[in-house]
Amino acid sequence: MSRALVIALVLMVAAVASSTWLMGPGRRPQETTWSAPRIHRDGGYAGSERCGDCHADQHSSWVRTFHRTMTQRATAQAVQGAFDGKRVTYAGDHARPYQEDGQFWMDVPDASAQSGRRMARVAMTVGSHRYQQYFEEVVEGSSTTLLRLPLLWHIEARTWLHVGTVFLFPDLLDSETLEWNAPAWDRHQDRWNSNCIFCHNTGPNPGEHEFTYGPPDRQRAFDSRVAELGISCEACHGPGEAHALAYERAAAGGAAPVDPQIVHPHELDKARSLELCGQCHGQRMPRDPAALLSRGPDYRPGHTLTDTVAPLFHDTPLLPGQQPPGFQPRFWNDGTPRLTAYEYQGVTRSPCFVRGEMSCMSCHSMHEGNPDGMLTASMRTDRACTQCHEEIGADVAAHTHHPEGSSGSRCVECHMPRIVYGVLGVRRSHQVEVPHPRRDGEAGRPHACTLCHLDQTLEWSARSMNALWGQNFEAPRQRADRAPLDLADGLASVLAGDPLQRAAYVTAMGRSDAAVHPRDKGFVRGALNLTIGDPYPALRWLARESLLSLETEHPLGYSDALRAWDSTDGSAASRGTMVDILRRELSTLGPAKLNPPRPDQLMNPDLTESAGMRALTGLQSASVISIGE
Repeated sequence: MSRALVIALVLMVAAVASSTWLMGPGRRPQETTWSAPRIHRDGGYAGSERCGDCHADQHSSWVRTFHRTMTQRATAQAVQGAFDGKRVTYAGDHARPYQEDGQFWMDVPDASAQSGRRMARVAMTVGSHRYQQYFEEVVEGSSTTLLRLPLLWHIEARTWLHVGTVFLFPDLLDSETLEWNAPAWDRHQDRWNSNCIFCHNTGPNPGEHEFTYGPPDRQRAFDSRVAELGISCEACHGPGEAHALAYERAAAGGAAPVDPQIVHPHELDKARSLELCGQCHGQRMPRDPAALLSRGPDYRPGHTLTDTVAPLFHDTPLLPGQQPPGFQPRFWNDGTPRLTAYEYQGVTRSPCFVRGEMSCMSCHSMHEGNPDGMLTASMRTDRACTQCHEEIGADVAAHTHHPEGSSGSRCVECHMPRIVYGVLGVRRSHQVEVPHPRRDGEAGRPHACTLCHLDQTLEWSARSMNALWGQNFEAPRQRADRAPLDLADGLASVLAGDPLQRAAYVTAMGRSDAAVHPRDKGFVRGALNLTIGDPYPALRWLARESLLSLETEHPLGYSDALRAWDSTDGSAASRGTMVDILRRELSTLGPAKLNPPRPDQLMNPDLTESAGMRALTGLQSASVISIGE
């Protein structure tokens, strides 16, 4: 196998953030050299502090963002996880995060060590918004690498999780061999130097300087450096050394500066502006993998992104000439992205971009609004859409045919529905479009109307959309998941859909603004109860969250048992026991507080699920997939 081909394959696998790297045995903690700066100024980078000398307001607003803290050294100020010495169990073993002498450590399983365990010192953190990952430093000869440790900290839930439970991987499916094996603690170990470095830092340079390939081991050597840890000014405005020097010289001599260097994202055309964000928010393959790994990306803000990388789409093969599936599982069957980090692909497929002037800057701003989404208050309303669609904005309810102020009258609920999975959450699609019942049902993708109207079929949606908007919306002739067409779309999708389809509807079932009365959600609870037994730990997590939300909305009285349950325990006994508990409690507590289910909702009058409901889950086996974020 040629070196270039090996590099390309390794990098493409790394792009999905779920690789498993095989390292040599006997790793030992080394003195953390990342405690000292490994910062370069190659290529004209100046650093954000120098930018802040003149642009104090912009620097201050950037400091508040999660972009700034995307990558940090493992200091007491940066680390958010509870390194309190308590054990975290998973897959029959455990890890123990703890502190010692002001440093952060993890006692983790290690099959290559004589004791079966090792102490890993945390050198780096990645993430500061939804979750935080931890990396240890390994020094071997001329190479310094940072390897992802098996536990991450879920910031909102304030709990430790094994990395393998947050991606869409079933409990027992090995990510490399696709054989059904026992879970491995290091299954999702990953190397920062050839993966995270690219999108979570400014001016990344992996510095790969050795490469050998020969089964069963891979050996690669790195001397990685960045212009700045995290995503700073120069990631969006371009290297700023020449810009700073021009103004410093002008200030000293009184002459007007000559400055063609710096980039202003709002002044770029829509394509270049979109590509600026797409350098990270759009999974891609490099056109020259070896160059990327040795010296870093050649793209700079304002350049044409596709000159140096090829964005991934549903028909992109893993290798030239290879047949599907390739990257197909990361997209709905019609080509719509269904994972985060594909926002660029979604926007480029949107009529608002193709026929209009929409770009990321139309709604988002690095220096304004709430750091959670980089949206101002007005861009969290329909103004995000009506700034262009003024005629609709004059009377939104007249267009939506839903009550003003309801979720059904929000532009984004119909045109940017929550159908994108990203690490234990379902996010909004960035492919702005009109929902179509036939397209969605036959492509196996969630449908905006039935994500809210959980008790309705796709045929109902087609009929209703024709009545409300007078267009020719067709019902699907068959469902991609092969479930009956006369079943409610939400129910059929949770029972028979593929893992991403299930994730979208499981999450929707927990929303309090769904167009189903709380007393009529017996069938919703029944479907979620079965999902508690799902072989995907991420889906069990989402199902538990939705059930707890329903308990808040309309309590039946079983939230304590559910809250105490460990959804990451993939054993058949744990899953089966919890499902049985929930079944009993629903049938015991539910009839007094819930309305009787309809016959087509596959629930018996006593709120136990029918044999038909259980049988539909058998269709899931036709769409087993394993994908990272």
